[in-house]
Amino acid sequence: MTKKIKTRFYVFNLLILTAAISLLFSCSSLPTDETVPANLTPIELNQRAQAELDNGSLRNALEYYKIVIKRYGTDASTRTAAEYEIAHIYISQKKWLEADDMLKAIIDRYEMAGGAGLAPKYLVLARKDYKRTQEYIQKHNLRKTKAKSEEQV
Repeated sequence: MTKKIKTRFYVFNLLILTAAISLLFSCSSLPTDETVPANLTPIELNQRAQAELDNGSLRNALEYYKIVIKRYGTDASTRTAAEYEIAHIYISQKKWLEADDMLKAIIDRYEMAGGAGLAPKYLVLARKDYKRTQEYIQKHNLRKTKAKSEEQV
């Protein structure tokens, strides 16, 4: 009986250790501004983000797009493309409010002075996704729920 308990104890500890190590490695493998080479162009960063999406790693893709914005966000077209991709990922993660806010900002950018110089494809895509987020948010009363939560705090 004691041998069974010891065996279970060791197996349990081994599982905990394995989980902790895999968590450590999964977190440490996220790209950061410090770990991604500084000489990469926005195109190269976007390619890396797209490769991560193709591999099913939404977290890594998001980080690459955030790096694009951090490094090259002063260029409106680069920022718009990266923000659209982030918003699209948020939709796939069902982060409707975050996606909606980002898509609204993209659409607003097009309607401001200088918006005519941006690639029209992101306006079309942002409007399409914005309509989708708005429908979901209204159907599920997410904005009202968020406002009530903030009032209670």
